[in-house]
Amino acid sequence: MFTINRIPTAQGTRMAMLMLVLAMAGGVVAQSPNLAGRISGGWIHTLALLQTGTVKSWGHHGYGQLGGVNTANATTPQTIPNLSGVTAVAAGSIHSLALLGNGTVMAWGAGGSGQLGLGNTLSTSTPQVIPNLSGVVAVAAGTHHSLALLSNGTVMSWGWNMYGSLGLGNASATQYNSPQLVPGLTGVVNVAAGEGHNFALHLGGAVSAWGRNEYGQLGLGNTTQQNTAQFIPNLSGVVEIVGGWFHSVARLSNGTVLAWGYNGNGELGLGNTTQHTTPQSIPSLSGVLDVEAGEKWSLALTSGGTVMSWGHYGYGQLGLAYIPSYVYSTPQQIPGLAGVVALGAGNWHSFSIMSDGSTRAWGYNAMGQLGIGNNVSQSTPQLVQGLNFMFELTIAPTNPIGAGSVWGIYSYSPGASYLFDVSLTGSTPGIVIPGAGTIPLNPPLLSLNYGPVLAPYLSNFIGTLDANGSATPGVGVPYSPMLIGTTLTGAALRLDFTSANLIGAISNPALTQLVAPVAALSLVSPSSVPHFGGTPVTIFGSGFMTGAAVSMDGVAAGNVTVLDQWTITCNAPAHAGGTGIVSVTNPGTAVGNWSGQFTWLAPTITSIAPASGGTSGGTMVGIAGTVFHPTATVLFDGLAATGVTVVNDTYITCIAPPHAAGPVDVVVNNPGGVSAFAPAAFLYN
Repeated sequence: MFTINRIPTAQGTRMAMLMLVLAMAGGVVAQSPNLAGRISGGWIHTLALLQTGTVKSWGHHGYGQLGGVNTANATTPQTIPNLSGVTAVAAGSIHSLALLGNGTVMAWGAGGSGQLGLGNTLSTSTPQVIPNLSGVVAVAAGTHHSLALLSNGTVMSWGWNMYGSLGLGNASATQYNSPQLVPGLTGVVNVAAGEGHNFALHLGGAVSAWGRNEYGQLGLGNTTQQNTAQFIPNLSGVVEIVGGWFHSVARLSNGTVLAWGYNGNGELGLGNTTQHTTPQSIPSLSGVLDVEAGEKWSLALTSGGTVMSWGHYGYGQLGLAYIPSYVYSTPQQIPGLAGVVALGAGNWHSFSIMSDGSTRAWGYNAMGQLGIGNNVSQSTPQLVQGLNFMFELTIAPTNPIGAGSVWGIYSYSPGASYLFDVSLTGSTPGIVIPGAGTIPLNPPLLSLNYGPVLAPYLSNFIGTLDANGSATPGVGVPYSPMLIGTTLTGAALRLDFTSANLIGAISNPALTQLVAPVAALSLVSPSSVPHFGGTPVTIFGSGFMTGAAVSMDGVAAGNVTVLDQWTITCNAPAHAGGTGIVSVTNPGTAVGNWSGQFTWLAPTITSIAPASGGTSGGTMVGIAGTVFHPTATVLFDGLAATGVTVVNDTYITCIAPPHAAGPVDVVVNNPGGVSAFAPAAFLYN
């Protein structure tokens, strides 16, 4: 519960924001694996997002938060009916959210505080589309409120507002039953919700916070409730942030971890129980890939695949041996738990997704929220029944078998070895055919798309296998753009997990030509960036191939990385300002364009204070505006100001130069010759 929601790659968007922040923060670090954010725990229920875009739920169903499953409560994972195309999930205390690939959000469960955003306070057990909410790329759920991040970098909130949790500038017991725009937030790349406090992660790794703050859980250096979003001072390089009940945890791009807020149970991991109102580094943690925060405790995944826990022992959610004080104030390694690739957490229960795709759970279990088939709380990790991220498999043509047909295969198993191949009958001139056998898939695959239309966006392999499904491998052909244009006289597709067990096969006896797929772009986030270039951008869509190029208004983007067939990250090129078309070109010159407009923002000046000063110069002047570059210069009627300090991208301080009496123009110059101009904005007297 109360965690940042990494955006799912499946069918569109997972991991994109995390990758975006990593790229933006500078430097390359080990990353949380592709299953991060797949499990989200509430008070006493749990959600899991599968590779197929479907969702399973289990635990307490008293408010309908399991989403229409045919059971009072569920002690094992149940598939939520009529819910598909999901890219992210978030569990609140007793309500649930699902982000769909088309940018809309569905909500279900308790609605008494307006936390479903459906325009009323009714509860529902059936997932409902939140009206008038679109373009969403991330969601988060607090105790009785919800957040949504839009593709333009702004944030919406709804639900209970008692502690200013919605960031709307007020605080009352009155709830907002429909999404409201949170003022003052731009350039946001992810959101997180705690019990009554919230965070917005910005480009550059800065963080804004608002809401409940009696224990300093906002990290602002005080215990004053904040009804509007405030930047946390001296905090940068953040790539992940989570909120517990009254404490907060952040992971930095260098793999270290900070914590702040209430610490009466050692949940800050600092070796004491002293409250802190500003972020504190946990000295014993490094190389961390993922963090979670429960009600009074925390978890961290290390680069070695082990898990550290600390805070209140409570119901066994730390996975450690019982101690009479119930408090572990420093991180402890959970014994017997290795090969972990991602974490999840609820109020008092914990999850780990393993490298073989299975899931372990431990902690409070009175309502079956662990998914282990009973209601007994556990202090050691137990296997979750019927939940495996490895064996979610679909094989189906997307259009009639024949020329141009596409076969999609969706499977996941980190670090496993598969026999994954296509039999080809036809001429492939110029291709060197090496021997082939069981192919280790590394890095772990989240999806593949093979067939007459080839998408080589991962460790692709085309091989030859008996059409009758023999388990004996033949010879293989690594993918090459040279294959584009090859004519096939027949093809058969199969996936074999065990080198003996045939999962599925499709044959196509028709003549088929291998062609490069045309990339389809559905979303570019953010869709507006500073003109001076270098801003990380994530492109969502389908059919992206390894080696794809990205151009923006005809200029090549930098640092292009094809994460998978649905997601590309890149850096926007510099531009004089204005709009342009974003294009993705696959190998073989198959070009796809985004239908939306991509905008380069030029600097603006909105105010100057003071707006007058003496002719001898020396007046300290503050200039407010937008898109100020860190190296911007300032001119007063062509004369350079001194002492120029770019405080942030919206504010500059400088010292006015000497000048004759009268009004003068003020100009802020960004690199590349792009300027903001304020005519007669400063008066010399």
